[in-house]
Amino acid sequence: YLGGGGVPGEAVRVRVDGAVRRGAGTIVTIPMIGYVARDAAGTSVGTEPTTVHARLASRFVRSVPRKGGPFSPSPNLDDDVVYQDEFVHWLTRKYPGAVTSVLTPLFFSLDNEPDLWGSTHEEIMPKVKEKTAILAYDEFIDRTIDYARAIKDAEPEATIFGPAVATWTGAVTLGRWPSPDPKYGRRPFIDVYLERLQREERSGGRRLLDVLD
Repeated sequence: YLGGGGVPGEAVRVRVDGAVRRGAGTIVTIPMIGYVARDAAGTSVGTEPTTVHARLASRFVRSVPRKGGPFSPSPNLDDDVVYQDEFVHWLTRKYPGAVTSVLTPLFFSLDNEPDLWGSTHEEIMPKVKEKTAILAYDEFIDRTIDYARAIKDAEPEATIFGPAVATWTGAVTLGRWPSPDPKYGRRPFIDVYLERLQREERSGGRRLLDVLD
């Protein structure tokens, strides 16, 4: 849906441009599922669990929170990796001052609807023993911390939204209902999420989550 052709970042840039022209802000999604599309060949990718590794290698590119090296305004298209902190750095340099703007702010959302990943992104998270794949609380929160740190390192004044769940069941169980979390049992997901992020804030000396979404 986003389009943009083969120009890196173009799908997002044209929409931020449009928002800025109209005096509006933009929430940009930072993917955390671990992969992004490699090509524009369409949706007939397949969801079979037995072919997931071949599918990920041929149709997707790894997406990671942190580059661990100097950022480039033109990403390397041959290393089979997308670095989300490099994307944040590029976008915030493209729109200087936007992260603190009152009129046309630029916000970052830590992915979207993670409680539905097993159904909306079955190509990447195939079924397990014919049941929809679901994340454990810590698995998702660990990713949240890694990506939030990377975003804040790239742009310390960034405003970060999360966890962007789709449903009430997502807020309460991360979509695990009726299955309990293997570590936290029936404890509400949102409570565990906020407690862990608060611990990270206190130990690291900076806030990682700015808006509960």
